[in-house]
Amino acid sequence: MQDLDDVLAAQPANWAYEEKRQAYHCLMGGYYVDALVRRVDPQHRHVRQFIADEIATPLGVEFYGGFGKNEDKATLSRMSRQYRWPSYHLFPRVLSWSFVFGQNEKLYERFWGEPLPVDAAVLLGVNNASSAMSKACMNHMRALDLDPTKSELFWQVEGPAFAAKANSHTLAKIAAMVGHGGEIGGVRILKPETVRLLSEHLDERFDEALGRRMLMLKGGFKVWSASEDEDAQFVGWGGNGGSVILWHPTKDIAVSYVMNGMNNRMFDPRATALVLSTYHSALASTAKD
Repeated sequence: MQDLDDVLAAQPANWAYEEKRQAYHCLMGGYYVDALVRRVDPQHRHVRQFIADEIATPLGVEFYGGFGKNEDKATLSRMSRQYRWPSYHLFPRVLSWSFVFGQNEKLYERFWGEPLPVDAAVLLGVNNASSAMSKACMNHMRALDLDPTKSELFWQVEGPAFAAKANSHTLAKIAAMVGHGGEIGGVRILKPETVRLLSEHLDERFDEALGRRMLMLKGGFKVWSASEDEDAQFVGWGGNGGSVILWHPTKDIAVSYVMNGMNNRMFDPRATALVLSTYHSALASTAKD
């Protein structure tokens, strides 16, 4: 891994911090985290082993960072097989956003009845090899022919940012732990001061890969608005296909949505509906109490 560490360390920044621009790197970002973990961990573990030992096992949840050629085939056989969800259904939304609504997200949402999917920017950039989206998230996969729906190598490789496997119960419990100040069910994973630090807001920046402004936190998560209600702002992230891991910073609510249909969608409307339903149900329950 040292050769990869050296390559990553030598990469120049594309923009100065003052420019308030960024590009979500859905592949290589995990290797930076892995390099840091191996250097600060007394046991020098890779990030997948660190998560398994320090988070998944204490919480009693399933998390797998990659399956080697001879590693736990029984567990791998239990996993739902991935399939490629066609993206052609997104074109009307992308075209209406770009040409009809002048890339105005609020007008788009009123017309379609759902927030603008990140896929609008993703779909426009995914087939352009020189775009920030392709450079950050696609060109590496194409070069290695890594397709989660076809390639066995995808399930064997250790890719901290893209090849981990878990279920919605695992992600929801981890989210609940963070949202509850680093502890859940009497098991403390993070110090309260660590949770406070990772929850601090950074400057809002335009993301060149995802094509929208994003309010990020120091912990690498983003502020995710489930509706125009400012109180319905969750924290977390989403994944390819529409999966989410989210928690509310003050209301002790955690939600996860996981699917096995892979496409260029992030923050699926079905996940949004699930989050809103959970949020309003929790508020109603609190009101009754």
